[in-house]
Amino acid sequence: IDVTADLSRAGAIVDVRADQSAGGGQVHAQGAVDLAGKRARSVVVEARDLDLGAVVATLPRSRLSFTLHADGGGPDLDRLEGALTLAMPAGRLDGEVVGPLAVTVHASGGRIDVKPFALELPGLTIAGGGVSNRGRLDGTFQIRAADLALTARSLASAERGPPLPLAGRGDVALHIGGSREALAIEARGHFATLAAAGQAARDLAFTVHVPDLRRPEIAQADVQFGAATIGGRAYRHVRLKLRSQPREIAADLSVAEGKTLALSLRGRWTRARRAAVIESFSLA
Repeated sequence: IDVTADLSRAGAIVDVRADQSAGGGQVHAQGAVDLAGKRARSVVVEARDLDLGAVVATLPRSRLSFTLHADGGGPDLDRLEGALTLAMPAGRLDGEVVGPLAVTVHASGGRIDVKPFALELPGLTIAGGGVSNRGRLDGTFQIRAADLALTARSLASAERGPPLPLAGRGDVALHIGGSREALAIEARGHFATLAAAGQAARDLAFTVHVPDLRRPEIAQADVQFGAATIGGRAYRHVRLKLRSQPREIAADLSVAEGKTLALSLRGRWTRARRAAVIESFSLA
């Protein structure tokens, strides 16, 4: 690794110029930082043909390039002013195609906008975007899994370990709302097939809503699948509904196995919600 750097300071302003080369790849950075104002001034970082494995032996071999521009800053998130852009053309990570990726972030007057972006990974596409307006969040993300087995093999190769026991294909939509202090999460998904750790399901659909992540025990969930193999046993047409409110808990499970089996449970939380009390249970 060959690194050269030139730093100069005038009061609170630090000018930086640095170059690094390793394994045929190059990284160049230049710009200025206002230490007093906590602001970046025309900072540019450019990487070309970056080989992570040539820099750190435990990382996978790669050929990645990107350009990062940053201008602005502020004392805290609500007073950010500026913009950041990241552009990465399609590259390779451990032999698999990664990218392209383009991310643009603008901040002004307490509002932070993340423009829609998409990232292509082996067997997986992640897209999203959103807004933070004076601490209130509104973000949406989509995950399209075309081949989770390929994704698992790619991650295992990158980490130099065995692949995760994961396979399947499907889509997940995620919405993040609420505030930075009290995030709200809503997720919806459908998988034509999904297998993990020896368990498998077909035609799996789910919705999950957690209105405040500080209290994850207060949530609603609905899970159903056309067929599944769990613990070596086959099930058909299974549906599970969970509803947990500040005081009440309800769970309903139905399984069509020759004839429909239905289980219903009702209960309540204790005062501090550290335990639940079952008040009724029925099986039909």
